[in-house]
Amino acid sequence: RFTVSFNRMVDDGRNDGIRAYSVQPGVIRVEGVAEGDRISVYSVDGVMAAQRVAASSAEDIAASVAVVAVVKVERDGKTVAVRKLKMKN
Repeated sequence: RFTVSFNRMVDDGRNDGIRAYSVQPGVIRVEGVAEGDRISVYSVDGVMAAQRVAASSAEDIAASVAVVAVVKVERDGKTVAVRKLKMKN
């Protein structure tokens, strides 16, 4: 389960250089990842909407998430970033 809150910020305040944002309805761009990182996208109710292994430092992921998405980035089996974002309509 996830708890989501907004204070007009896209990321959760960590300074690891990983950024996630909605570029258009149904598409999320994740920047600052390393090749081989596992990127997972969840809806606020915890259902996985998409998953991909990064092939470059920036990835576009198609995910059918309506309003709010949670993006998790894992490296070597450890979570390195969790980002909450509002999807574009």
